[in-house]
Amino acid sequence: MGRNSKRLSSTTGDDEDEQRSSKRQSFERDEPSDEDQSNAASDENDNYGDENANPEAEEEEEDVEDEQSSTPMDRERSDPAINAGIIKKVYVENFMCHRKFTVDFCRNVNFITGQNGSGKSAILAALQICLGAGARNTHRAGNLKDLIRKDGAANQPTAAIIRVALMNEGSDAYEPEKYGKTITVERTITKNGGFNGFKLLDENGTEVSRKKKDLHMMLDYLNIQVENPVAVLDQENAKKFLCGSGEEKFQFFKKATDLARIDSTYAATQDKLEDLTQSVERMNNTLSQKKLVVDEAKQKVKQQKEIDELKSKLQEVETMYAWSFHKVAAKEHWDAEQVVAKYEAKVKEREDELAEFEKAFSQNSTTDEETKRRRVMDDLIQQVQELTEQKQQLESQFRQQMVPIKQLEKEKQMLRKDRKEIEQQLLRAQQRLNEMRKQISERSGSKEAEQLKALNEAENELQQLKKENPEIKQAVSTSLRAYEELTNHVRDASSRVDTIQRQLGGIGGRLRNLNAASADSLSMLGPNVKKVCDAIQRHVSSGKFRGPVIGPIAHYIKVAAGKEKYAAIAEKALGRGMLDRFIVTTDEDRRILQNIRKDAGCKSDCGIIQTKNTARFSVMPFHIEGVERVCSVLIVENDLVFNTLVDNANIDRIALCDDKASSENLLYYVQDGRDAIRGPIQEVFYLPNGGKWTVKGGNKADILDGKALRQTLGVDKSELIAQTREEEMQLKKELQEARAEHNKLEHEHTELQRQWNQHKRHLRTNTDNTEKLINEISELRDQIEASANIEIDTNDQEQEIQELEREIEELDHKDGNFKEEIRNLMQGVEEVKASINECSERIDSVLEESKAAEEHLTQFLQNRTQHEDQLERKRQKLDKYRAAVDTSREKMESLKKDTLAALRQARLLTFQHRRASQNLERVAEGTEDVSDEPSEDDLDSIEPPDESNIREPAHYEAKMNKMRSKIEKEKQRRNISRDDRATAFEKYQRALDDFLNQRQLVDEVEAKIKVLEDDLRKRIHLRGNMQEHLEKFTDLKFKELLRLNHFQGSVTFDHEKESLDLRVSKSSDKKAVSKDVKNLSGGEKSYTQMCLILALGEKLETPFRVLDEFDVFLDAPTRKLTIKMLVHLALEKMSHRQFIFITPQDISDISSDPRLKILRMLPPKRHGVVGGPSQQTLNFSQAS
Repeated sequence: MGRNSKRLSSTTGDDEDEQRSSKRQSFERDEPSDEDQSNAASDENDNYGDENANPEAEEEEEDVEDEQSSTPMDRERSDPAINAGIIKKVYVENFMCHRKFTVDFCRNVNFITGQNGSGKSAILAALQICLGAGARNTHRAGNLKDLIRKDGAANQPTAAIIRVALMNEGSDAYEPEKYGKTITVERTITKNGGFNGFKLLDENGTEVSRKKKDLHMMLDYLNIQVENPVAVLDQENAKKFLCGSGEEKFQFFKKATDLARIDSTYAATQDKLEDLTQSVERMNNTLSQKKLVVDEAKQKVKQQKEIDELKSKLQEVETMYAWSFHKVAAKEHWDAEQVVAKYEAKVKEREDELAEFEKAFSQNSTTDEETKRRRVMDDLIQQVQELTEQKQQLESQFRQQMVPIKQLEKEKQMLRKDRKEIEQQLLRAQQRLNEMRKQISERSGSKEAEQLKALNEAENELQQLKKENPEIKQAVSTSLRAYEELTNHVRDASSRVDTIQRQLGGIGGRLRNLNAASADSLSMLGPNVKKVCDAIQRHVSSGKFRGPVIGPIAHYIKVAAGKEKYAAIAEKALGRGMLDRFIVTTDEDRRILQNIRKDAGCKSDCGIIQTKNTARFSVMPFHIEGVERVCSVLIVENDLVFNTLVDNANIDRIALCDDKASSENLLYYVQDGRDAIRGPIQEVFYLPNGGKWTVKGGNKADILDGKALRQTLGVDKSELIAQTREEEMQLKKELQEARAEHNKLEHEHTELQRQWNQHKRHLRTNTDNTEKLINEISELRDQIEASANIEIDTNDQEQEIQELEREIEELDHKDGNFKEEIRNLMQGVEEVKASINECSERIDSVLEESKAAEEHLTQFLQNRTQHEDQLERKRQKLDKYRAAVDTSREKMESLKKDTLAALRQARLLTFQHRRASQNLERVAEGTEDVSDEPSEDDLDSIEPPDESNIREPAHYEAKMNKMRSKIEKEKQRRNISRDDRATAFEKYQRALDDFLNQRQLVDEVEAKIKVLEDDLRKRIHLRGNMQEHLEKFTDLKFKELLRLNHFQGSVTFDHEKESLDLRVSKSSDKKAVSKDVKNLSGGEKSYTQMCLILALGEKLETPFRVLDEFDVFLDAPTRKLTIKMLVHLALEKMSHRQFIFITPQDISDISSDPRLKILRMLPPKRHGVVGGPSQQTLNFSQAS
């Protein structure tokens, strides 16, 4: 518990209430005496004026020798909570014998020693004066002005300044948030006006308060009692205590324990209670008489009251009559306001509609828009012309390429005609040969006939084989070509299956990483990215990198707000391998990062880009509505990453659009017959599937890879997993389709291979059979020629047939060559023909776009005309509403004037009604009537009544007439005048107020007397318990301190005589006779008195104690023993307090201690002039 909650540590809970009461009275105790008030009237004030008496700023400050063993005074004790209230420093200026003087105190024990007149006691006086004591309490002067330094100089000081710095630390600190760790109290004493009072300063020397109340609150909180003789024992109190009688010691005891002040307070309270009781008795005697006067006056007022009530009701009805007219006028005004508001709302609505319409019209119907649309049409027409020219060129090229083909066709037809003629010649030759062989067969025998027959059959079969041979060769060639063409398709299908399988494998790995990884976004970029990042962080911590290492790039990219729909195609435009790359700026860092990639198991992932660290690039401005760039969709704050993406991904040259058609309309155009893209754009990506188109070499190229969009930027893990699974399902579907296509092609490929092999076997069989037949025919001819008796020779016919057959073979060979040549030429023709068809389709498409653009332009012009008509109609309608608003507002203003006039009349009547009631009260109170003319502010302050309670004016008019008639009849019957009513009411009110006030006063005083009597009895009882406890404790502590010097004794209290006697024996022997303290020697007596003072102070929870010249009557041995005891008690038993001992004696035999400080005052120098003051003055910085 802090010192602010109690003065004596052993008091009970009731005792604490007593002590709090004593604290509330401590301000009365601290007030200066009458003489002090006359000499320093400003001491009692809470606030003081500005200081106008400055000290001598040029004089130097005095100093003292500081004998301290090891540490300064701010050394803290083991319990820092008791550091509040300890004296740190005392500074005086022009005070008593000091010009300027500063003394720093130790936390525990301080000795101030010096010769008489050196200013020791002046330090104590400064401490007392600065902490609220009066001048007489210091026993150094009769008033404060006498404490200002005097010397023989011509210019006498006119003011003195005292500052006392107190520690303010620990749990008991006083308002530490305001004062800090140090509270400085400054007191100024002036002779001739100016600031004369107290200041409270914080630890920085800043003024906090000048109120004496704040000073007392601080002293009371810290329990600082400079007027308590036990806390501060000056020379006079020490002498009185040593030489005083038992009664004086008892009074000293009561003053030290605060019992004297409590007794004085209780006695004064008892006297006041007796005075209050007598006053109550006198007031009760007069109450009955005043009650009779009130009843009589009340009876006289009763008759007048009925008339007043009737008049009041009449005035109330008249007021309501006026308010009813105001209600009617207000209703009409409100209706007019609603009409105006309605028209104004219509005007506002029409104005907004017109403004919006004009805005839309200006946006959609501007000349620029028309020019733009016409320019689109011109561009489309120009494209048709260019495409038409291109088609004509292709048709010319087609005709030129068809010339050699047609020539070959003619030659082929001629060749076929020649072959047909040769076939007829061959047929005739064979017929002739057959006729000749028939003749030979008829002339020869059966054997020769059979040989001829076999020869004819063989030749016919050979002829048939030769006829089939070209067809078989053509079939072999055709099947081989189809087989080779299908082989490429099979290879492509197989490659596509392998590609989709690899993609599925990659997606499966990515899904496993995403499902197994934490929420770390690095896992979205691949399984090795986090390993590389961790390794980079370790190398950065060890300082191995020479420059910045940034990555992965995806961590430095954000999607711009409102542009999230372009994120996927922007990511596709960057490229698959860009987001997980890392950036370095030096070769050495690149080598280190390559080793990190290798250790992490990276292959194509986690790539490295080396670049220079330069200022952020400025990209070319480019803006077309509906067109975004990658650099506008993706936000890159890091300059190095931004520059890298500009250099390596062309983020400032890739456009992003909503669809292909809009991208071509906005960005594609033809210049000098060549395709081109507007602005700095090089590639254009468009939604929804991420297709793109570009222009290379003046030709537009469309590219659609068919891959699903995959987004990593701007999505969370769950969304990315869902996208990846969707992509996996799509790829599985594509893989199924690709495998089906591959299987189909494989089957067709196998079938073509089988057909090719079959045709090859057929050709080989045909060739073998032909050779076999030729050999067989040759043998048959040889056999026939061997027959010598045959007169008919068929060799010529046979040779002719053979020559014709060779010519047919040559013609067939030429025919095959013509077909091959025509087929080769037709490839180029087909390409030109395809180009012509494509050009025709483009012409048709552009013509359709041109037709649509023309329709859009026509519709645009029609819409603009319609909008202009609508705009004019809206303006005319707005003008009509504005005119209606003006007319309605004029009517509203007229009704407003009528309403205000009715309102003023109603308020005036209300004011007069209230003023009449007030005048009635004033007459009863004896004051004069006030004027009935109200001010505008008075009228404005009157609020109208609730409209629901106001009826029609006719109702109030009839009621007023009836009440006026009744009032006149009552006046005539009772003969009542205004003067009689005013006088009666005035007398009654005065009598009633007098009676009620006195009765209330009697009740309040009686209640207070009862409370005070009960509280006083309780406090007196508690005071007795506290005194009994203090007496027992003082006796026990006194005995304990005597035993330290082998003494015995006791303290005896005589309450009847109010005397305190001490009994002391010199020896510890129980048989030793106790003596009265008067019979002791001077040293023994001083020691005994010192023990009593210490015993009394044990219950005094003040933070410091000061003893001035406590040892003046001690002999040397006793003094040495006493000082030793004081030091021991202060350091060992009472280390939580600060002690200041002032003595003129030598204290060189005191043992040094870190907690003890000796301050030696310099010898005094005395100055004087004849007839002038002779007060001693200490100079600055004299050696001791």
